[in-house]
Amino acid sequence: MRMFTRNSSRLGIMGLLLVASAQASGCLAVLVGGAVAAGVGTAVYLNGALKSSENVGLNDAHEAFRAALKDLEFAVTQDEKDGVSAYLNARGAGDKRIQVHLKSSSDAVTEVRIRIDTFGDESLSRVILDKARGHFPKS
Repeated sequence: MRMFTRNSSRLGIMGLLLVASAQASGCLAVLVGGAVAAGVGTAVYLNGALKSSENVGLNDAHEAFRAALKDLEFAVTQDEKDGVSAYLNARGAGDKRIQVHLKSSSDAVTEVRIRIDTFGDESLSRVILDKARGHFPKS
């Protein structure tokens, strides 16, 4: 029994150190459930990009993000769309490069990926997503 307690303590300490190091590096989402897909409407910021599955079709999502970028006064420099995906590229204040990639998962679900510049900007990405959600059709 003593050996079990000693090993349990070591495992607990190692687990705490792993969680602490992951939090310090901003990788807790990877540690806790990076392999588990987020539910519809849940946004996860990972590796400099905000990713979300939205309960809206591709065409409606595309229009909503176009409207959101216009509302936020970003200059859209690229707007491409086909039957399964769409890509919007815009420039914001300070010449920030904004990339929005939309991919149809089904007729009613669209995968969204927002990236700001090279390293990302979580708060601005969330502002864009929230603004676009305001333009989604009401069910």
